[in-house]
Amino acid sequence: MVNLKRAKVNKRIPKNRFKGDLSAVELVTWLYKISLETADFRKAGDLAEIQIFEVKFKADAIDKKAFAAIQKAIPYPIIFAAGAKNYTIAEGTLFEADAIVAGDELQIERRSSLISDLYDDIIKHFVPIAKRMGENTSEFIARYSIIKGLERDIASLQKRVDTEKQPNKRIQLNEELKRLKADKEALQ
Repeated sequence: MVNLKRAKVNKRIPKNRFKGDLSAVELVTWLYKISLETADFRKAGDLAEIQIFEVKFKADAIDKKAFAAIQKAIPYPIIFAAGAKNYTIAEGTLFEADAIVAGDELQIERRSSLISDLYDDIIKHFVPIAKRMGENTSEFIARYSIIKGLERDIASLQKRVDTEKQPNKRIQLNEELKRLKADKEALQ
């Protein structure tokens, strides 16, 4: 667990500070700034800090486009706390997970004093596949995106197989389906 007491900011941020449509957002609060000074981490690479924002929406529905509008204005990775879920944007993809911020603690095991390792551990929490040995965060997320694309292709092809009437065409589609499933399995 990472203690966030020293990293607490707890400042309201006006919505007009962000470009984009935030009409569904009621309130944006900057909860924590995890940085070298506030959480006893060392810098490794380009990553200097991680932000945690709480976003309250006017309705129960969460407008995921609002997260992208906020992220564009902040040059650091952000964990968004919204309701019972947390969200983050990594490599242009929005990820959702159960809450990892509880009170003044980040529910992630601290494995080193490098802030980049903490960010990797946070991303691992959001992405539902195992990270391979030696794989960096960009490669990890790219592999996950490819898997998600293959899953969509498999579902689409499965529908075509189920509705195909001609046996020869059905056999051909099944062979393609097996190949896609094998590709997906190789990536996991």
